[in-house]
Formats: sequence, structure tokens, C-alpha cells
Amino acid sequence: MGALEDGYFGVCSFMSRTNCCSGECGPNGLPLTPPSIAIIGRFQFLTSLRHPNLCQYLDIQRGKFDRIFVISEHYCKCVHDVVNENKRKRFELLPKIAYETLSALQYLHNCQICHRYLSGENVLINEKGTVRLSNYGLYYMTDSGRNVPFDIQHAVYSAPEVYVSDMNCQPTGPKGDIWSVGLMLLELVLFLYLLCYTLGKEPVLDSLLLHFQESTKWISENEDPNLADILQLISNSLTLKPSARLPGLDESFQFANPGIEHLAVVVKEKDVIYQLRRMAVLHRCLEAYPYTKDKLVVEARSDVPPLYRGYIWTALLDVPCTIDYKYANIDKESPTAADRQIEVDIPRCHQYDELLSSPTAHEKFKRIIKAWIVSHPHYVYWQGLDSLCAPFLHLNFSNESLAYGCLSSFIDNFLKDFFLKDNSEVMQEYLGVFKMLIAFYNAKLYNHLSKVNFQPEFTIGKLNRLHLDVLPLHKLFHVWDVLLLGGNAFPLCIGAAVLCDMEDRLLQCEFNECIILFSDVPEINVENCLKKALEIYQLAPKTLLYQRRLSAVFVNGKSNCRLDPFSFTLQVGTQLGLHLEEMDNDNVAQCPEICAEEMLFLCERKKNDVNNSLIIVDVRDKEDFDYYSIPGSINIPYNSAFEDGNFFLPSMLKNLLNKHYYMTVIVGSGSDLKARQFTLLLVGLNYSRICLLHRGIEVLWERKNS
Repeated sequence: MGALEDGYFGVCSFMSRTNCCSGECGPNGLPLTPPSIAIIGRFQFLTSLRHPNLCQYLDIQRGKFDRIFVISEHYCKCVHDVVNENKRKRFELLPKIAYETLSALQYLHNCQICHRYLSGENVLINEKGTVRLSNYGLYYMTDSGRNVPFDIQHAVYSAPEVYVSDMNCQPTGPKGDIWSVGLMLLELVLFLYLLCYTLGKEPVLDSLLLHFQESTKWISENEDPNLADILQLISNSLTLKPSARLPGLDESFQFANPGIEHLAVVVKEKDVIYQLRRMAVLHRCLEAYPYTKDKLVVEARSDVPPLYRGYIWTALLDVPCTIDYKYANIDKESPTAADRQIEVDIPRCHQYDELLSSPTAHEKFKRIIKAWIVSHPHYVYWQGLDSLCAPFLHLNFSNESLAYGCLSSFIDNFLKDFFLKDNSEVMQEYLGVFKMLIAFYNAKLYNHLSKVNFQPEFTIGKLNRLHLDVLPLHKLFHVWDVLLLGGNAFPLCIGAAVLCDMEDRLLQCEFNECIILFSDVPEINVENCLKKALEIYQLAPKTLLYQRRLSAVFVNGKSNCRLDPFSFTLQVGTQLGLHLEEMDNDNVAQCPEICAEEMLFLCERKKNDVNNSLIIVDVRDKEDFDYYSIPGSINIPYNSAFEDGNFFLPSMLKNLLNKHYYMTVIVGSGSDLKARQFTLLLVGLNYSRICLLHRGIEVLWERKNS
């Protein structure tokens, strides 16, 4: 401990929170630690702080009834005493007070400590005129105020975010201290004590400006400062280089910053001006719906304003305008076989959300779910339906019929036949496509999971519930904003993105470790996950994503993705398109496939992109290849890739696959399995983006001759 010199011992006393009983125990079976003990434990770090502009903390004692006594260095003179001295001396001290106060705060902030209670009374000055900051450890030692029954803030000096954080029960950062310093220095400049200053009837800024003019006449008797001079002073005090300033609104405060459109959705949602502009655009789209449906889709690709999210989702899901009449005529009161399970599940659904955990929400949950069960007699209630309903109820809390309409449309479009009483066949089909998607995009991860026998069955639960039990609602909204535009296949891409995000950990895990890892999925970075999912969707063949006879949803026989306007539109049943009936052969090993129409589309699209081209490998015999082949394809006969019964990769193909390519398509005859086996062998060698031509090269030959 340093010498006190002209200082004194000071004592600060307060009561700690007493919210735990003496006999109460925690999950480990041990008694809970009283808040007063926790305060004493955190205080020890404060005693190690050393700075010439800080009052040193000396000791702490715990008294009766959990009263805490904090002993520290103290001085009798504070900044408010300087206010009462003559004007010229105060202005001489002002730069020194400002510098030393900010120096002390910088040291505290570097130590991860916020003052939170900074005011003129806590900025002490010793006999030498040196600033000594006091009471700076109260917020830290009480664990951001959690261990005391009072608010750690000042009625005059605390920043606005301090009051907001108290309402949200969140700790504040160092910016609030800078606000308090600014107000304290304002007192020195204006020669007034803000707590005792009474404003007149005129506006606040005018009142302060008049006081400033009156107080500064001694500086220049002939020229009074005006508002323009003050604004110029503030402007000159900003960072000189504009690019080094914090991004914010422009000087007019009327137009949104164009750069914000490229920021994260969370950031954009907090920008009021940007949200006003987006709401104006989407309001016009909603007013003219359905005539502006295409425009609405284009705008929704950018982001969805939270205030209009419920209406935009309703439009994207094509909920009919007669949904009010339909919902009103459904019997929601008669008992059903699922009533007991619904009563058990609903109170546990999103308990952290104040709105959804209310009794009113529970009643609405029950009515909406029962209405869906009654109106869909071919389906049954499965656990998770309540969580599926939660986002729609949250967004349409005052309109049950819209929530019901969104839920019904969502299940029809994204979870077709998942709620059948026996949905095993649908689930197996979904699992098969999910496995092939992983094999296509990340063959290394696919081979490792196959090696340790970790099948997608262990992850499909979270995938099937569309991450409802992994993400809180505010993050789930951002995922579903994209999901509703991505179509029926996009949930597969999100699941694959989550797996790939965990690749480094999964590659080091055996079966048991994988099970443990998926039993407690770590926090997901939603922004990165969506970017990865979109990348997977753009790369993966639509043939692969939609080769689901039972659960795939098509619009007029075509895939429906509004997320990427330039993506391939898959057609079902056409000569070169997808034929779902040929996907049901259980005797044939599954591998990623692409139909001829999609392959030709990609060939045309990538023909000028040398560094991101399409590789077409024809594994038929040379005679067949010379007779008819796809322009630009290379011939590597299936038999030439084997030596003594062992598969080896020809050097020419190996060099091609080691370069950057968009996709490799293996072409063969549809009458044998050579091309399929060749594809599986390449996947087994950890080569990604490998797929097989659907139905073989014969479909192209037939079209040529037709």
C-alpha cells in the first residue's frame, strides 16, 4: 500500500443482496455462496490496481446482516469545490482535470472495469491539485450490480444506455463513463451545477446556449459566441480523418448510410434511419400485394424489417385471404387424443420468452395446434409441433388465424408428410439425401462419419425441427427469413452448413464423442451459417436436393427457389429432367446425381470461367466415347482405372481434380453401374463436388435422335 500523504481513510458502506436461504443448495449439492461473500472475493482484484490518479482500495469487511464496509483512500476536495472558486483558476485547471480523469478511466477500462457511478463528487483533488478517482470499484465488486439491491447509477451523470441496460438486466460497457466525464466537464465550462440548475420555458439547448454566452463574456467582451461557433468547435474536435471516425449517420440525418446494407442483419436492425427506409419500401409492397409479390421477394432477399416480419412471412407462405373464415369454422374446443401431450409440451415451449410463457400465449398455442390437428386428419401430433408454432404465434400474437395459416402453409411446403403416423419412410428418404449432400460438398467429413458409423439419424432430429431447439427466437427469425425464400430443399443446406461448421471437432471424434457433441450443440453463428448454407445451395445440384419422391415439394412440376434468381430451375418428368421413380432402387448404392438438363445449364453458364469450370469425365470404353460423347468431356475408361483389381487414379484426372473446379460430372451408360461405382470411388478418396449423370448418357442420345 502506498503512503497516504495528505489523504485520509474513507469508508463506503452498503447492504448486499440477501436472496438466498441459508439452507439452499446448488446443483452440486453444496450451499449457495451468499452475495456478500462473492463481493469480498471480487474486491481482492481492486486492491492490486495502481495508478497515480486513482484512490487506492485498502480493505473490505463484512458486518451483520450482510452489510459491507469498504475502506479506501479519500480526499476532502472534489471537482464541485472547484466550481465555487474564481473563474480563471478553474479554466487553468480544466485541461489538467480532463487529462488526469481520462487517464484514470483509460487504465480502468484496460483492466475491464467500468466506473458506472462517475460524478463530480467522485473526482477528488488532493492538495497538489492531482485528480484522484474514487468509488470506481463498486460496479465491479458487485458483479455489475447483481449482488446489491440497488441500482448503481447517478440520476444526472449516468448515460442513457445505463438505464436501458438496467431494464434489460445487462451489464454496460465503458462508453457510459465517457458520457459522465463529458457532463462533468460541461459543468466546469458553463459554471453551473447541473443537479441544481433550473431550466426556463425556452428549449433546453437555447437555455444552455444563453448561459454559455453570459458566462464567457469575460473571454471576449466585444464578440459573443453563437451556435455556429459552438458547432464549429465540436466539428474541429472530431477525428480529423473522416475514414477513422466511427460509422454513423450522415450530416443531414435524413438518409440511410449506404454502407449499412452490407453489414450484419443484427446491426441493420438497430439502425433506426435504415429501418425507416426499409419499412417505407416494404409497406408499399404489402399494400399492393399480390400484384407486387415479385418485388416483395426481391426486397426480402436483402433483409426483413422486424416490424413487418409477420406480414412478409404471411405473403411469402401464400396464406390465403380467406384464412380468417376457415379458422373461425374449425372446432378448437372438442377433446382430441393429443390434448394431454399438448398440455405437457406447451408450458415448456420457449420459457425464456416473456410473451410466449404467459398464460394468454398458452391458450393461443392450444387453440392453434388443435385447429391444425382437426383440419389435417391425415396427420398426427408429434413433439416439436409447439416449437414449430412458436415463431408464427410470436409474430401474429393478436391474429391467431394468421398464425394458424402460416403454420399450415409452412408444414405443407417444408415438412410434407413429416407428421404422418408412420413417417419412417419419409425420414429415411430425407436422411439419404442429406447424406448425399454431405458426400458432395464435404467428402472428407462424409467419409469420416461413415468410418465411425455416425449416421445422420443422430442429427436429423434437430434438422427436422429446423433448429427450433438450438436457436433462440431472435436468431431463428433471421434463419427463417432466408429459409422461406430458399424453398423446400434449403433446410438440408442449413443442416449441412451446421455440420461443416463443426468439421474440425467432428474429424477428431469417434462415435461416442460425436454423440456427446450433438447432445449439446455449441452456439451457432447464424450469419456465417446462412452464408455457408447459401454457398452449399448454389453449388449442390438441384437434382440431388430434390430427389425425394415423398417429401419434395414442386410448383407446377418445378423446383421453387426465390433466394437465388439465377439458379437452375429443376423440372420433374421431362426428357432431360429428374425422374423420381428411378430413385427408389434399394439395390443400388446411392451417390450424388445431376440430371442432363442441369448439367447442360451449368456447362453453358461456366463455359467462359476457366478457373471455375465444369469437369465432365466419361468412363465408357473408347469405342463408345468416339461414337458419341459430350463436347469438352475427357475419356477415362472404367477398366483403365484398375490394376490387379485395385483402383488407382489416373494422373491426368488427378491433376484436374487437384485444380480449382466447380463440379465434376461422371458420365457413363445407364445400363450398367460402372459410372456409379467410379463416382463412389472418387468420393471415397475425399474428392468433393463429384456427381453422377442421372439416367446415363442415353438420355442425351435419345434427345439428339428425337
